Amino acid sequence: MKIDDPVKGLEKLVCQGGFGSRRSLEEFCLAIGIFHDRRSKKEYRVPRSWDPSRYGIWPLLQVITHDMRPDIDDMEGMRELLYPYLIGGSEMVHETIGDVKGTGALKALSGLLPP
Repeated sequence: MKIDDPVKGLEKLVCQGGFGSRRSLEEFCLAIGIFHDRRSKKEYRVPRSWDPSRYGIWPLLQVITHDMRPDIDDMEGMRELLYPYLIGGSEMVHETIGDVKGTGALKALSGLLPP
């Protein structure tokens, strides 16, 4: 199975009282994947349109990428390094919320955050 949309099925979290936009949901999934060091083991392709520099957390992503792999000095290398974390974080969010909806799903996500 190829992953074309890492946050597919999580759209219900983009709502008033939840994530303000799909982009902020993607940022959250990426941050969770990095924080928990969770990279997807599924087959995937990095979409050519995926650009981590559009995230508000871009400066922090640059620091993290440099810390992980100082030899990466171009956008393509950063995309290849970061995308598996986006998918891994998305998998964690899927596993955490399951079929729970509404505020219950958002409360369940709090378990992924550090105390």
